[in-house]
Amino acid sequence: MVNAPGAMVNFSDSQRTSTMNTLTYSSNDIHCDGCAASIVRAVSPLPGVHDVRVDVDAKTIQVDIEETTDPEQIKAAIDEAGFEIA
Repeated sequence: MVNAPGAMVNFSDSQRTSTMNTLTYSSNDIHCDGCAASIVRAVSPLPGVHDVRVDVDAKTIQVDIEETTDPEQIKAAIDEAGFEIA
């Protein structure tokens, strides 16, 4: 769901079954809600991802993952979507 410019973009999975970790990344390549939506589309389908939040104004990405999920997989998906992690 994309809201007004500068708004948070969220993807949520209501079934949380294991211990969760929150990863936080920043990327100077985030400029608009379209950028945020691209990141959410790239990361949210990955196994073990439960929530993806992109703050356009702060240029940050937060990803809630299962403890067993490899953070490198998340970074790779963000990179493949065209956003360099700072």
